[in-house]
Amino acid sequence: MAPKVKSSPNDDTVSSFSDDADDADITWEDEVTEIGRKKWRGVAGPKVDVTEKNESDLFFLFVTKALLDVILEFSIAHATSKGKSTDFGSDDLLVFVGLLFLMDIVRKENLRDYWSTTPCTLT
Repeated sequence: MAPKVKSSPNDDTVSSFSDDADDADITWEDEVTEIGRKKWRGVAGPKVDVTEKNESDLFFLFVTKALLDVILEFSIAHATSKGKSTDFGSDDLLVFVGLLFLMDIVRKENLRDYWSTTPCTLT
């Protein structure tokens, strides 16, 4: 079934699932209507000049300070709820994210191997 906007408020042939009188009433009908697609005419890719950017600059094109602040806020709230230390900030979060990236590049058998000082597991 496809969604359809009612043509008039007196059209009671199908029931509306919208209870809000200010919004357009949306109903369902059996007929499927093809939605016209516009052809892409733009240039794909970043809309900024990346030729003079370093890795950190490129990272922050996707991960904004606002996003990091939200992650930090919820991380501190979670740590507080577990009775853990909340003595960390945005720099610590960036170090952690960097470690996650490195852990994906350098694969180890076990999580504890990343912190081991045993010569056979050193990278």
